Amino acid sequence: MDYEIPRSSKKCAVTEEEFSPGDRYFSVLIEEEEEILRFDYSRKVWNDQPEVRPEDSLAWWATRMPAQTSTGASWAPGEVMLTLFEKWQADPTQEDAVYVLALLLVQRRVFRFSDEPSEYDQYGRELLSFFSPKNEQTYQVVVVEPTEERNEELENQIMGMVCG
Repeated sequence: MDYEIPRSSKKCAVTEEEFSPGDRYFSVLIEEEEEILRFDYSRKVWNDQPEVRPEDSLAWWATRMPAQTSTGASWAPGEVMLTLFEKWQADPTQEDAVYVLALLLVQRRVFRFSDEPSEYDQYGRELLSFFSPKNEQTYQVVVVEPTEERNEELENQIMGMVCG
């Protein structure tokens, strides 16, 4: 199951006012019918209208609209990326995405490679162990190198989910 998450709308979902560079706002991820939806809210709406904060959201975080001179991606917080990793890890059709996201989490310093030696699953596939200091959990991930075609698809999918 592939999830397509849109990037920030760059405007408030309630007032439809555009965010200016430097504005703080809140992003919320909600799952509806196997689709992940993202809603962005201004600080005023977030504070004045608590009903925009759904209890069943997958994740939410505060962020800032980057300055127009910024060229880098605005990453979601590590906790959000970890939640996405755990959700994907429960889906056997996402093995290649889980592997790529685990490597990205190492790069973002949310995960470390575990000191445990590699193991192999019942099909002879290598399992790498990753440790998360954030929740003190160890995760085993099947090493699944994506094909060239799938690699571009995964890059777009992951960047759409974890970058603002």
